[in-house]
Amino acid sequence: MTLLQELAEDTDPDDGISPVAPQIFGDILLGSGDDSIVSTAGFIGGDIDFGAGNDVLSLDDTAFSGGLSNQDGLDITVANDSLLAITSAQPVDITSASFDGTSTFSPLVDGDAGTASTLQATGAITFAAGAQINPTLTNLINSDTVGNNALSRFEIASGSSVTVDDLAGLNASDDGSFLFDTAFDLVDDTLFVTVALREASALGLDPTQTGLAESVFSATMQALQNNNALGNELANLGTASEFYAAY
Repeated sequence: MTLLQELAEDTDPDDGISPVAPQIFGDILLGSGDDSIVSTAGFIGGDIDFGAGNDVLSLDDTAFSGGLSNQDGLDITVANDSLLAITSAQPVDITSASFDGTSTFSPLVDGDAGTASTLQATGAITFAAGAQINPTLTNLINSDTVGNNALSRFEIASGSSVTVDDLAGLNASDDGSFLFDTAFDLVDDTLFVTVALREASALGLDPTQTGLAESVFSATMQALQNNNALGNELANLGTASEFYAAY
């Protein structure tokens, strides 16, 4: 079976009305055959279970956010400003994956469980120069991380061959979190992300905002352990202005 999502044809370009980008909301459950989900525009929100068979997920000018599961072969391509955001911090077995220089991969990283949305391929995974990896962080504001400024390392991709064309550029890019520093390293065809809570001074907070002492800032972060939802929201704020306003 092939599911095709594409932008409708503009049959009257002179009327000033453009077709609305297509959207799919809800889970997609597929069977044992060879299935393809091909989207050339819009958004897909919901879990996809490909079942068995040799399957394809092709995202072009498309944002996907949801869980991803598969029991057999699965080839993934992410291109033309597309986003692959996996919302379950569990490994995903695939055949291969390729991300072009305009694409973004957003794995979920769970600090409590010590797991992430790891792409585990029997074949190759490639990230072209310019491809972004912006992890979504959950359960990372905890006593160990705050008290020791500990480093937490998570596997996010592995395969027979994992290639990152511009690892230095990836590490220099905006990773989507202002509160945490992330660093990527590639070892024996396994790509890791290391996450560390930034010091108050590195966040640019003035004495009023930090409570006059690093210890008070740390206590504030530890207090967020009692409110996981608020802590997760704070961890995923991407800019200084968003963080300062929230803090």
